[in-house]
Parts: sequence; C-alpha cells; structure tokens
Amino acid sequence: MNVIETIGRRRSVRTFDGNALRPEDAQSIMEFAGKLENPYDLPVAWKLLDAKKHGLSSPVIVGTDTYIAGKMRRAPHAEEAFGYMFEKVVLFAESLGVGTTWIAGTMNREAFEKAMNVTEGEIMPSIDGSIIQLSDTWTE
Repeated sequence: MNVIETIGRRRSVRTFDGNALRPEDAQSIMEFAGKLENPYDLPVAWKLLDAKKHGLSSPVIVGTDTYIAGKMRRAPHAEEAFGYMFEKVVLFAESLGVGTTWIAGTMNREAFEKAMNVTEGEIMPSIDGSIIQLSDTWTE
C-alpha cells in the first residue's frame, strides 16, 4: 500500500449502494486491524458489527449495514493510540477499494457500546468517532 497515494484517494462516503461488504474484504480488514500496534502499546479489541443484528444506525449514512468499531481499556493516551490505529484501518480499507466514513455525533453511542460489550474501565474512544461504516461499493 502506497500510503501517500491512498491518502490522496481517500474520501468520506455518505451514500453506499446497498451491497454488502465482501467476506474476503471483511476478513482482510479484521486481520490487518488485529496486527496493528501503536506508540503507547495499548491494545484495541476490534469487532465488525451488523447494524440489523445490533439495532445500530446513523441517520446521515445510507446503503450499508456494516461497521467496524474498537474498544480499549481506559488509560493515559488511549485516545491518541486509538486514533493512530483507526486511521490505519481507514487507509487499509481504502487500499482495498472499500468505502468508509467515520461517524461521531450522529450515532447512538449507547447502542454501539452495548454491541461492543464495553465494560467498566473500557472505552470506545471518540476522536472523530469510533465507528467506520464499510461497503465495497458506493454511489458518487
């Protein structure tokens, strides 16, 4: 992956065409995310979430039901560690041709935290958001 070219191509997708994320792309993204490290050596637990199964939504995004989210233990620099890793996930998805958008204020945080099984002492950091919606295809 040429990071500079990938950054140049990256854009936030708001309208997806309704096709599901391909299983091979989902697997590649999860494998990539699972191997990531950050400068603070703080692990992140990643999970793909199905909107229908978990009752999740974002009113400003249409046409996809797949999210990737992360949680981690509350610790100094957790937000920076998470942001560092999350941006790498976004760019990796872009390198596969998977459309993404970060979600923040338009999500039901309680529903996402429940779907992620966030427990005492854990957080879903929210720098620009802690959820990415994913789809292999989108509309312009």
